[in-house]
Amino acid sequence: MGLSGCREEKYAVNGNNTLVLGFAQLGAESSWRIGNTKSITEAAREAGIQLMFTEAEQKQENQIKNIRSFIAYQVDVIAFAPIVETGWENVLLEAKEAGIPVILTDRTIEGFEDLYTCYIGSDFITEGKMAGQFLKKKFAKEKSEVNIVELVGTVGSSPAEERSKGFRQAISDDQRFKIIKSVSGDFMQSKGKEAMSKILQECDDIDVYYSYCPDPIYYEHHLFEYSNSSVRKADT
Repeated sequence: MGLSGCREEKYAVNGNNTLVLGFAQLGAESSWRIGNTKSITEAAREAGIQLMFTEAEQKQENQIKNIRSFIAYQVDVIAFAPIVETGWENVLLEAKEAGIPVILTDRTIEGFEDLYTCYIGSDFITEGKMAGQFLKKKFAKEKSEVNIVELVGTVGSSPAEERSKGFRQAISDDQRFKIIKSVSGDFMQSKGKEAMSKILQECDDIDVYYSYCPDPIYYEHHLFEYSNSSVRKADT
């Protein structure tokens, strides 16, 4: 049986009772994600696991299709990094009915805890709170308003939604902090650059720049340097 968009890596220590893992990666949108994929591949090799790997090109419908392919192939375990939080109930129910445990990695889904075995990843709400607490400390002596622009990740994904929630919770009791612009870079370099260009055209008094995206930071400093925007205090 063929798996669309799937490459099969065999890392069996021997030919007997080899665990087959189907990993439905969301894509290769950033250097972080590429490194994540490399880590998964290396870990499978070291553990003697037969890895079946797919990439969904940042499309939920592709990820669902790939998971269904793993179910049809009857892999032992399915793991995936859900591109968004919602829309997974049917395919996860199919996996459960097939007796295949599902592991969420890096990102979570909304509800349906009974349809997956575990989640391996970060506490994004805490990350957002830590960013807000850092700003409070950074601007402890500042009396004027602090204008913040925010470049979030994929709308509807747990990293974007939960970091945003934690960040806002942390700064909500301090009226000095104002989020004057919040746009999505979709965790992609091209979209992040486009979003930052738009921000710099529309905002001329930026104190803090808060990015969820790992790659764009390199050219964002360049954009600030050559734009007409006045970053008066800090970019984070």
